[in-house]
Amino acid sequence: MYNGFDIIEIPSNALGLKNNFNVHVGNVTFNYIFTGRDDRHFSDNWLKKTDMSEITFKADIANRRFVSFDFESNEEYEFKDFKSSRNLNREAQYGFTSNNEDNFLYRYSDRNKEIYPFDTTMGWDQKNIQGIRKGKNFFHEFQ
Repeated sequence: MYNGFDIIEIPSNALGLKNNFNVHVGNVTFNYIFTGRDDRHFSDNWLKKTDMSEITFKADIANRRFVSFDFESNEEYEFKDFKSSRNLNREAQYGFTSNNEDNFLYRYSDRNKEIYPFDTTMGWDQKNIQGIRKGKNFFHEFQ
């Protein structure tokens, strides 16, 4: 609720940027992708904000072997200068196709989420982290 009205989370002031860059050298392809987004709700009266950025690096050889690194950061603000959560994700992949056309994929991911307290009246310091969720995964796939 905001001033007695129900709030539907549709950004009214959004800014986004995406850059996809490819370089081919012989049978080797290098790919770089940057994505950035800034969503704000109600540009005159602050309500919510989301900052997101993602960077991906990928290199492959003749579409048979590849290595990929992906970094993602996402911050959410409930109110101006009041961060409610922060996500930081990292992922690395290595994959290849054998001469028999068998596909192998190895993936390692590290996901972190920091949650900041809302209720400062209970004495919680808004600059300190209230909770942390962490997850690490190693994944192997064969087809």
